[in-house]
Amino acid sequence: MKNTILFSLCIFFSISSFGQDKDFLAIQKNWNKLLRTDSEIEKDHYHKSLMGLLGNYVRNNGKEDFSQLENFKDLHSPDSNLRIITYFFQKNKDEFVLGGELMAWNPKYDGKSKDSEKWLAFYSSTLIQKNSKITRDTTYSSSDWPAAWYYKVIQKEDKYGQTYYTLIGWIPKNRISQQKIVDVFYLKNDKLHFGAPIFEREGKREYRLLYEYGAQNTMRLSYQEDKDQIIMDHLSPPGAEYHGIYEYYGPDFSYDAFRWEEGRWVYYPDIDIDEGLSKKKSDFDKKDVILEETPVYTPKE
Repeated sequence: MKNTILFSLCIFFSISSFGQDKDFLAIQKNWNKLLRTDSEIEKDHYHKSLMGLLGNYVRNNGKEDFSQLENFKDLHSPDSNLRIITYFFQKNKDEFVLGGELMAWNPKYDGKSKDSEKWLAFYSSTLIQKNSKITRDTTYSSSDWPAAWYYKVIQKEDKYGQTYYTLIGWIPKNRISQQKIVDVFYLKNDKLHFGAPIFEREGKREYRLLYEYGAQNTMRLSYQEDKDQIIMDHLSPPGAEYHGIYEYYGPDFSYDAFRWEEGRWVYYPDIDIDEGLSKKKSDFDKKDVILEETPVYTPKE
């Protein structure tokens, strides 16, 4: 009986291994080595290898869900025309690295030619962390779009038929502050564009939303599908003397929202996020990472 059980287990694990994607397993193995090492040189080495492996995998239409890997997120738009894979890791005490791939379906893909199937089925845009400052009033191209760990995609269409993919993400900026971002991606004239003036706040338009706050704090930023609105904690400093010093900012127990109205996200301050809803746990897929066990400063009471 014992031998029969062992034999059955061997067959089961052999079948399971056979059914797994070997290219994905290579990425997983490389990623685990990157996360385990404390050497910056080795992290750089494994990261370069990861970028090559990941790029080849998605260009060959790999199907595995990368969200099963630690610090990875694998998103698909409702229309299946967009896939965005992002990841992050801590390089040293003061520096994080963000990366990933975005693939957008080519509208000219004919579905017949093998060359088209292999090379034209996706526009691919590599996401790597940049040192440049992200601005709220700029449209970026696929070569310099803002890096973030994107955890939500919302698909919308304006009255002219233009499809917008609103992306919500988190940016581990440094050891004293972090950011949340709401950006938008769209495809026009066969080109990728990041950022559009569809965020309206008090009569003014912004191309993206960007929030910065202390590394020891968390910020809620999520999408309420039932109300068709993006909700967020309102961030404030502990005192007027800290205004504009964002590492001191944190939630003040009030909430704001952006609601989709006539082809744009419209700002609504000081909303009741539980109005008309039964209270439940946050719909975050993953909480902010606390960058330090203890604050680097003591906020004023």
